[in-house]
Amino acid sequence: MTLDATRVTVLGGGRRKIVTMDRQGRTVDRYEVRWRAQLLSGGHREYRQRFDRAGDADELIRRLKAVGLAGSTWVLDGEGRPIDRTTPTAGAPATRAMTMWAGLLVYRSATWRGASGNGRRTAAPVLRAMAKTLRAGAPKVPSVTLAYLDTIAFRCEREPDDLALTMPGKMAHNGRVFSAADLDAGRAFLERWSLPLADSSGHTSER
Repeated sequence: MTLDATRVTVLGGGRRKIVTMDRQGRTVDRYEVRWRAQLLSGGHREYRQRFDRAGDADELIRRLKAVGLAGSTWVLDGEGRPIDRTTPTAGAPATRAMTMWAGLLVYRSATWRGASGNGRRTAAPVLRAMAKTLRAGAPKVPSVTLAYLDTIAFRCEREPDDLALTMPGKMAHNGRVFSAADLDAGRAFLERWSLPLADSSGHTSER
């Protein structure tokens, strides 16, 4: 069962750090995400979830922001959690193969510190072009993804976890203005549609 959600809004713009106590009475940090699902039938529902790790909270936010994006397969289940509707539900959970996008990120991080500034600048356009290599049946690369690649991707040793915290306001690209939420959704498109490396032999098309 899935919700007929037309839009998802992350309340507060991102995760919220909460200091609490564990069962041993020690002070620990938790990371809370709250979101609102606007329903096709009218009205809305609100949800929240807490995590032990900030990275897990950020991953949930990226998936939430992909709900409703053109070409996205992310929807909300009956509990308001984002799920990929193309993932099989019967049998063992599917394992996610290494994709072109993931492989490029690994390569960039592994070579970053040993490369010169000029070497990084020269490699970045090549990596961005390769990142547009998508799996069969993928929709056209949306403008939010092109904006993410041109303004954010491959500019540091690692991609930023939370764009709302790292980018100053909104970003202009090709005459349009994009928010952090837009660019997060653009990155989610790459995570969803990037070509599996196992399928890359002989693949030369670029979108």
